[in-house]
Amino acid sequence: MPLIGAAIAKRRRHRAVAWALVLLVLSTVLWTGCSGKPPDEFTPGETVISVILLMDTTGSMTESWAGGVKMDSARQAAHRLLDVLEEEAGVVGRRYRVAVIGFNTSAWVAQEFTSDFALLRQAVDGLNPDGQTDIGQGLETALGYLRDSVFHRAYVILLSDGMANAGRSSGQILEWLRGALHGEKLVASVYGANYGLSDIDTRGVASFVGDALSGRGYDTSVLLDRGRPVVLSRLPGDNVFWFSGHANWNVMGFHDPANDRTRVSSSDVQRLDLPDLLLAVVQGCLAGKDVEDEGNILHTFVDSGARVAIGYSVLTYVPQHDAWARAFWPAVEAGETIRAAALAGTVRAYHEDPFTPLPASVVVTYPASVAQRMTLRDLEEQAARGFRIYTVGFGDRGNLDENLLRGIAGLTGGEYLYGGEAQALENIFVKAQHLGTGDLQGEFSGTVKPGETLTAGVVAVLEGDADLRITLNWPGSTVGLRLYDPKGHLIGPDYPRLVIYRQERPTYVVIERPMPGPWRVEVVGQDVAASGTPFYVVASTSDVPVRGAEPVEFLLWVAIMAFVALAVAPRVRLDRPYYEEVRAR
Repeated sequence: MPLIGAAIAKRRRHRAVAWALVLLVLSTVLWTGCSGKPPDEFTPGETVISVILLMDTTGSMTESWAGGVKMDSARQAAHRLLDVLEEEAGVVGRRYRVAVIGFNTSAWVAQEFTSDFALLRQAVDGLNPDGQTDIGQGLETALGYLRDSVFHRAYVILLSDGMANAGRSSGQILEWLRGALHGEKLVASVYGANYGLSDIDTRGVASFVGDALSGRGYDTSVLLDRGRPVVLSRLPGDNVFWFSGHANWNVMGFHDPANDRTRVSSSDVQRLDLPDLLLAVVQGCLAGKDVEDEGNILHTFVDSGARVAIGYSVLTYVPQHDAWARAFWPAVEAGETIRAAALAGTVRAYHEDPFTPLPASVVVTYPASVAQRMTLRDLEEQAARGFRIYTVGFGDRGNLDENLLRGIAGLTGGEYLYGGEAQALENIFVKAQHLGTGDLQGEFSGTVKPGETLTAGVVAVLEGDADLRITLNWPGSTVGLRLYDPKGHLIGPDYPRLVIYRQERPTYVVIERPMPGPWRVEVVGQDVAASGTPFYVVASTSDVPVRGAEPVEFLLWVAIMAFVALAVAPRVRLDRPYYEEVRAR
């Protein structure tokens, strides 16, 4: 049976291949030079993911630990993370910028944000241990550097082996971080619009929602009967947009004080950039009709930057809006996911308005994958800071301030991870990469012996997930990965929308727009010690579409140069086996 990423060991005896590679490299260089795009400049539509490696470089990093030196283990783990990031950037077309910051009694940027992974590896290797541990200074430098940059997603990985013994104390660090992260209030606009019909009054719904948002800490504006210009001017600054009034599948209807009927359509919203909009709720008739239609206003909100959009798929009335809202907010406050809270509202509306009962499927949440997994608190944490911090503690537990490291991570919705040994550190960095760019769906570990095939676990994929990513890591030797889709098909090179990029380790798999359902992951011991080798598998899904594909002109240029090289080059023997990247669409 085929193995994902298996090496293709056929030896090529054609000089054509060698000349093709040379000409392709030259053509790429020429194209980059002619296009005038610097390597770290991002184009519209790309997903910008920023990563900071915040590394402890204090004198204690020279101590022995887990059969080696702490600093060596830290460098090795950092290299593994860079390997994984570089692979994903090359495979799925996302652009990563990574920076390296070191700290001891002071903090400094060892390498500014770049997509040049060779420079990043040099920066990691150039960190030399010395001095005491001022974790607060390191965090302050990292956060200041992030806030001066532009990104869609970002995360900081803080690696430290000791307690803070310089600068701020542990308590002062947490107090400072809490203030630094919550300096800006979340903003919400609530609109009640009767659209000129005096017998339909949405003021009660709007006022209730406004009070609920204010009680949650939002800077809330309740706007009654306001027109299109006001809506379009306020939308880009909102974290929550709540509309109760008249709507159809791609239009929201407003009525301003001058009795001038105005509408906000999908095309209006498409022209806005809404990267901070957490939640858009359109409580109107047919707001979610034909949700797969690209013109649907829910799609438009999300495509313009909103995390989640909610609407109705059938005809609704204001009393139902009121009942829905009064059930939705208590469910949200209780920690329910967006989808569960929305369904709770539907049940409430169904029971309170028997004149026009609503079916359970009346509410539409888009994208479904986010709404089914994320609570509003999760979304608020992302919006308030725009990044998460993952802390890694290593060394003897008696010499670690794990409460501090856990507290730093918790304030940003991140996670504290203990690296008990060098291999565990590598796995931590691999996991953090998944946590920072998607929703973790499972992690599996164990030991595989020669010739053994183990079912590592099952990964659940939901309708609407943009991609499925799986990483297999192990200490050394050769371990294979097998993946089966929900219909039981073994994934191979011809599988639709499969992207594979494989180096010795870790093995990295991406499937775009995966089939919803359970995916089975198997691990195969190919060339391992008789006692077996440990393995680690982590899987995640993302709601961010793959972006940044190369332009057609570039692909045409490459094809022409490859054809010329293969047509004119003489033959020569090549002895090195190579690996193949498979991209089947």
